[in-house]
Amino acid sequence: MERTVKQSFLGTLVSYFGIVMGMLNRIVLFPLVFVGSEADLWGLIELFIVYATVISSVSNLGRSKVIQRYLPGFKGDTKSLLAFAWRGTLLGTVVTFTTLLLLKNQVAALADDPGLFSEYYWVFLLILLGMTFFEWSSGILISKFRTHIPMVFNQFILRLYTLIALLLKWLDILTAVELLYVIAIGYVVVFGVMFFYAKKTEPRMTSLKVENLPDKKKINDFGLFSMVNGSSFFLFQHIDAMVMGGFSLVNVAFLTVAKSIANVFFLPGRSLIQSLSPVVSKAFQEEDFEKLERVYKKSSGAQLFVGGFIFLFIWANLDVILLPIDKFAGGESDLKWVVFLLGVGRLVFMSTGVSSLVLSRSKYYRFAFVANVSLIGVSVAAMLILIPMYGILGAAIAQGGVMVLNSVIRIVFIRRKLDLSPYTASLLPTALIITTVLAALAPSWFDSLWLSFFGKNALALVALFVCYRFFPPIDDLSNLVGKVTNRFKKKIK
Repeated sequence: MERTVKQSFLGTLVSYFGIVMGMLNRIVLFPLVFVGSEADLWGLIELFIVYATVISSVSNLGRSKVIQRYLPGFKGDTKSLLAFAWRGTLLGTVVTFTTLLLLKNQVAALADDPGLFSEYYWVFLLILLGMTFFEWSSGILISKFRTHIPMVFNQFILRLYTLIALLLKWLDILTAVELLYVIAIGYVVVFGVMFFYAKKTEPRMTSLKVENLPDKKKINDFGLFSMVNGSSFFLFQHIDAMVMGGFSLVNVAFLTVAKSIANVFFLPGRSLIQSLSPVVSKAFQEEDFEKLERVYKKSSGAQLFVGGFIFLFIWANLDVILLPIDKFAGGESDLKWVVFLLGVGRLVFMSTGVSSLVLSRSKYYRFAFVANVSLIGVSVAAMLILIPMYGILGAAIAQGGVMVLNSVIRIVFIRRKLDLSPYTASLLPTALIITTVLAALAPSWFDSLWLSFFGKNALALVALFVCYRFFPPIDDLSNLVGKVTNRFKKKIK
């Protein structure tokens, strides 16, 4: 567990440098360079990224998940396993791109401005190609316990590239249209480099000859269910932006800003889950349910503590964070509550630890698909009702509420079928402190924005100290912080 916590910590640390660039991109540079009649292009590029994220989870036919599950500790012919997965990836990619080219007009019709979507369709396809590279490469690297590498490429290198491209537009070196293509090409180049890095790590990853793979049908069935389950998960994560794209491209951009802020504290959970993926897979293969239970509980505690307090500091500083974009449609106060509602949903989901991995690696992996599809239907219905009434706030109400419902369903199902629970009584004080302080930070404390800023941050710091000192998180996290602190002291000396 300590090794995976270290990898999670490294991935999170590097990725937060990317988060800073991502926030600068979305809160400052995107609104600065896409002005007036060009504002729809910002919403369009965000919509393209959302569509590409969802579709790329389908295009490899679940072969990336096959590698993540079976490659660690695989006892059979590893080269045949890799070849089988790679052939499926190639087939799925060819079918996906052929279908999208044939159905161009039908896909474009889903957007608020079909003509604009259709005009820049190749931008969308380039982004999708890059995301396809990322999906396959991630499967290889995660299975090789290099779980932080995909985070570095996705969260840091790509965002640095995008930041440079936006600065070129701000300096009038690029036009808005040229910027769209430069960003799209960046996805292909950055994730293409990641693909070759993965190939260097596992040279056999593009083998095509399957010689000896007796469990081919079982592996194929898992891959197909993983594809459907994974795509339904990503669809669940991004359905709000996709539905909003049918109402207003500009509001897609606004909603993306709120989601990017809410996702800041969601990042440690993603990093931890990636780090624990091979651990959970191996625990199921060896039927080591005691180890699985330890990982389940520890991941829950780590995510609640880290994610909860990052959320506290974001909530304390949100008025200041939103200053550059207080001209947004719906008003800055609406955007603040959009962040809050999305944040609460994500925090509850994070507190379930590795529940998604437990379900996807168990014999009940089909349930995750059924649950996700059902909740997507609920989410779409809720948004179609609430968005016309409340705009992006309606989308946040629907999506945040459905994420809480999703978390409850996962917890109850895993408890009943596997007799596992992510929670312990020791987490109750942490949950109560986070909830109480979130409520206390909601109103404006003073007429002066900056007095409120200092006062709210002081309260958040006190809450963090009290929780860590008197109700410490999991031992691995505490030990890791101690080791990092000691190493830092030695370097100073």
